[in-house]
Amino acid sequence: MTSLDFEVSTDKAPHIALTMNPSQTNIHEYVIGLGRDGNKRTIIDRLNVRKMEKPLFSDSVGRISGPHVYDRFWLNFDSGNFSVGRYGNPEPFFNWLDPNPLEFRSIGLMTWWGSTGRWKFHSFC
Repeated sequence: MTSLDFEVSTDKAPHIALTMNPSQTNIHEYVIGLGRDGNKRTIIDRLNVRKMEKPLFSDSVGRISGPHVYDRFWLNFDSGNFSVGRYGNPEPFFNWLDPNPLEFRSIGLMTWWGSTGRWKFHSFC
């Protein structure tokens, strides 16, 4: 699998974790966080170390709309090349290339502390 097409409804920062072993919930090879830092940043962590973050602007397509709206995104992660975009727009608002990509086999979903989220997946490719 190298891509996801998904919707999320939450009030705080949805995250997607890519991990080698789903039973190791505290060790993620990669974590992609949308709407972090008060809905101001998209981030990617590699083995719990911040590798890239990108500020979002007031008109950014990367913001989370809130718990009563489903925001639809796509995520590509092929051979260490990560990109995230808003569904319907082929241009990513976030991308990063890991020059030494890690392997992963499982996907985990989470929201920020004290928050709940609802997810819908349209495709896993």
